[in-house]
Amino acid sequence: MLVENFLRESETAPLASLQEPLLAEGIHVLQHYPVLTDPDANIAGIRRFNWYGFNSIPRTVGNGYSRITGLNQSYAQNFEYLIDTISTDRSFITNSSCRLDSIPDSENVNLTITLENQNTAMYSGVNQSLMSGSRFFVGLYARPTSQEAENFTLLRWIAFADTINNPIGIGSTVEKSYTISSTGLFDESLDLSYRIYYFIQGNDGGRIRFANYQSFSSSTYSNNQEELAPVVSYNIRPNPARRGDIITLSLDKHSPTRLSIYNIRGQKIFDKYETFQNMELDPGLFPSSGIYFFRVSQDGNSTLTKKISIIK
Repeated sequence: MLVENFLRESETAPLASLQEPLLAEGIHVLQHYPVLTDPDANIAGIRRFNWYGFNSIPRTVGNGYSRITGLNQSYAQNFEYLIDTISTDRSFITNSSCRLDSIPDSENVNLTITLENQNTAMYSGVNQSLMSGSRFFVGLYARPTSQEAENFTLLRWIAFADTINNPIGIGSTVEKSYTISSTGLFDESLDLSYRIYYFIQGNDGGRIRFANYQSFSSSTYSNNQEELAPVVSYNIRPNPARRGDIITLSLDKHSPTRLSIYNIRGQKIFDKYETFQNMELDPGLFPSSGIYFFRVSQDGNSTLTKKISIIK
């Protein structure tokens, strides 16, 4: 079962203090920060916020349908009721799997998710309408490895409101496959634990009918890089960058360097190879607010990817 929080960073601690004593086994808390001035905010969080049609925060959603607005004295009581409500939910998906496979000679990886209904008849007769009225979501989430609480923050969507053109009746299996860029997928420079959460949800922010996750790390799949090569070192400032800021990339040494910049969808928006130690980037290079990834390689050192937030 999923609990989704839509909040500001300043509300994270007080909300967690009320939720954690009431969480039961099998309840997963996912954090979304839809206000771009927050350090953990991104366009992915805003898309999810808009999917529900919300216009204020904080909001808490249990399995897509049980909802709490605001943070007040009755929040703990309301959250306890929410947990009791969603704890009785059941799914028609019996088994599922999620795996990442590297693609030879490519910067992309292939994500495959398999959904299986072996013997569940709870939706028999209405499977077709059930699935045609549902959407499939796949998101990459992370939390600091040192953090004890199992609260994962949304980084990006791999699939958002995708369709499943199969009723997934008894005895059937459905496979969804996505080719995604490995650039910025798992940041080796950050001490983070990663999970890919995937779930089926009714249209227009309805009930979540199935949810599961798979843990991943940068070592989960082969990325065809030389493991013993030294890692290039650099800084990006300011980060986050706001409208009008000149962004400076600073390297440890003056050397031939390739800089590539990607948007959250893995599309390359900038690529340059020249000899420098410091480079200034015009903010007009970034077409909109959101998360972007700098990928830098220098002198045969292994490539290092870093994330920057752009706020316009």
